[in-house]
Amino acid sequence: NFDQTEQDAQVQQYIASGKKPAGILWWPADNNAAVGSSRRLAQIGVPIVERGPIDASKDYMTAYAGVNDVAIGKTSGESAIQWREWAQSSGLKLKSPAGNVLVMTYPEGSQFGLDRIAGFDEATKAEPFKIVGTIDAGYTTESSFEATSQVWPKLRSEGVDLIYGVSEFPANGAMQVLEEDGLVAGKVRIDPWLIGAGVTYSEALSTLSRHVPALGRLVERIGGEQVRNMGAIGGSSANGS
Repeated sequence: NFDQTEQDAQVQQYIASGKKPAGILWWPADNNAAVGSSRRLAQIGVPIVERGPIDASKDYMTAYAGVNDVAIGKTSGESAIQWREWAQSSGLKLKSPAGNVLVMTYPEGSQFGLDRIAGFDEATKAEPFKIVGTIDAGYTTESSFEATSQVWPKLRSEGVDLIYGVSEFPANGAMQVLEEDGLVAGKVRIDPWLIGAGVTYSEALSTLSRHVPALGRLVERIGGEQVRNMGAIGGSSANGS
């Protein structure tokens, strides 16, 4: 689960059991709040491989098996800027001079969401967008759909050009809301565009080929079909793969 309080309780229960595994794969929900649990797990005396953000607990882990979430956010921010440049050069009228962006993220305290938004902000600080809303979308498509549904009528009246989802779950819930409202993400001149950090090459290929042909041709040259089906643009760029 992604509730740090529950994770801390589970760590205490496991340590109390006296078990000593060959190794531990540890994925804290909130890396800063999980330092105490990371320290206690390290005292078991077995290798710890951490999946979540690393800064706060790096002294207690043996290896890191996750991604660079700040770099993923930066890649998404750079993609958003490129989209805005394309939209403006194509004569697409934005809802505001800078472009209105709706951010779909994880619950407050989630280090993954915080790091990806920090990366997005870093990439766009010289040419910032107008953020019209930041939605706590939860960790599932269902929770994202419910959260977006509650505020979408107001946001639509204000105007949204781009939806940035920090991963596929917040993004998918937002897309469902758009579809129920008769909109299709990415439809030129009418509906909002959506850039998700977890969008795969295959998912992006059709839209890129239609609107940015040179980039579409580049995507077609990346790996084989299986690689394009699995590889996310943000993650692959951030990790240099």
